[in-house]
Amino acid sequence: MATKENLRIAALIIVLVVCVAISFFLLKPEMDSTFIAGIIYAWAVSSLFSTKPEAFLSKLLLVALPLLLVARCDSVSYALLLGYMFHIGKTSIRRRLMCSLILFLTYTLAIWLYSSIGNEYLAFAALYAIIMGIDVLAAFSKTHETDWKNYSQLASMFFLLSMLAAAVKRILQANVVDGVVFLTIFPVSGIFVYIFTKLNERISLLTIENGRIRNFREKLARVIEFVNNTSKQSSLEENLSNLAATISEVTGYRYILINLLNRDEGKIVRIAHHGLETEEFERLKNTPPPASYIFELMQERFKVSNSYFIPENAIQLPVEYVSTPLIEEYGMHNDAENWKPGDLLLVPIRNYFGDVVGYISVDSPVHNKRPSFEDIQILELIADQAYKILEHSESFQTYLVRQSYDLHTFLLTHSAFLGALEDVVNNGEQFAVALIDIDDITKINATFGHDVGDRVIERIADVIRSRTRRSDLAARYGGEEFAILLKGVSKTKAVDIISRILEEVRKIESEPRITVSAGIAVYPEHGSTAQILLKKALKALDIAKKSGKDRLMTF
Repeated sequence: MATKENLRIAALIIVLVVCVAISFFLLKPEMDSTFIAGIIYAWAVSSLFSTKPEAFLSKLLLVALPLLLVARCDSVSYALLLGYMFHIGKTSIRRRLMCSLILFLTYTLAIWLYSSIGNEYLAFAALYAIIMGIDVLAAFSKTHETDWKNYSQLASMFFLLSMLAAAVKRILQANVVDGVVFLTIFPVSGIFVYIFTKLNERISLLTIENGRIRNFREKLARVIEFVNNTSKQSSLEENLSNLAATISEVTGYRYILINLLNRDEGKIVRIAHHGLETEEFERLKNTPPPASYIFELMQERFKVSNSYFIPENAIQLPVEYVSTPLIEEYGMHNDAENWKPGDLLLVPIRNYFGDVVGYISVDSPVHNKRPSFEDIQILELIADQAYKILEHSESFQTYLVRQSYDLHTFLLTHSAFLGALEDVVNNGEQFAVALIDIDDITKINATFGHDVGDRVIERIADVIRSRTRRSDLAARYGGEEFAILLKGVSKTKAVDIISRILEEVRKIESEPRITVSAGIAVYPEHGSTAQILLKKALKALDIAKKSGKDRLMTF
């Protein structure tokens, strides 16, 4: 892909150099003071306005205005070429070369028209007519959408340009003198073409939107058909496997994996799939990730609708939890809209209270595109149907025996944390316990509402998960209080870890501003039992609150 792109750039450079050399030989331009002014003008306009060849405003500014002012200067086209090439903006080299070539040839044509006609306004009018004619043809041929990537189309465009130039020149020389009719025909035609182009764009957008709505309805109908055909006599695995096949058929994803959260054992169970080899699915079943794995993925920054899209390289995924065929079958994908080998889309399966009981992961779309909002909505509707299948399954109830995790933050519950703390104390190893409390959460709830307060709690839970080690344990200890058990750390190390958490919370961009306070106690320095350590940590937290908040304290 990179080699092909380099060849395209090299070809453009060669074409541009040849065109410049030929025009320089034919026109023999004089480089005077207007040459520098032209460079600065083109640089400023192309930096401030849209640089696409089809952009109406920049086209008029780059072509019409300077031509009226300095049409006698044969160096204008060279000045505009250089000015555009070095404009400020995130424009690729190929885009700069392509647009510079179009701009240069347009101006060179304008100079030729002027030298042939001998009238500045007539030359401008002829050039304007040519540009408008290309706009009309582009509207029909969708040239705007192809972004000039097809070089045969580019060659045809230049041929058409020269033919139009010759035709307009003949008409002007034979029939037109400076008169009122002539002075009005080109502005009026420009307005007409502008309205026509905008109308055509609007029609195209409506056509695309209607197609998307029709596609959405068709997919929805297929989901409903699946629900109606679901058999209550079939096993849970059978129904979910059929559901996975339906997901693949409706959404176009080759690989589907349906997972359930076993809260009793604190792990994720692979329950059904579509598209994977049997050996690969068995490998995934035999290496179940811990429940914390999915909680690490379901971060607010990845949320799209009610699902989670994790772009490639956003986080490191353990190799043992990822299906290897999903990685090996990809080629190179340079387009930002293309699905990348490391992309991940998770659609939570929720109960009627909004609690996560599992999730559906999809990969390898046949269209090689990242999911649209409509695709995600369809997947979420299917996830709702997945829960209905689970609801009527007796075997599913085994996954809901005990809730060790808080369903709102995906952290350990208060009781689960206390049990883990007792176990660590009994082992006799060194550790630290930290209590973290959200500052002014009552005020936030009163001012902004409880929905905002809930989102604040979720954001802080995300930070705690991302800033603690795999060996650590984090819990939602109370309504707005969190607890962290840091295994095998000294007081200095514990302070360092909790300080980083406080700093990350400060970086959260939100209204209202979010801060937390923390208290730390260390075993066995500050106590020999879980109760004593928690009391010491709570006392340190209280001191941090009374000392001004947004800080941590320890003894």
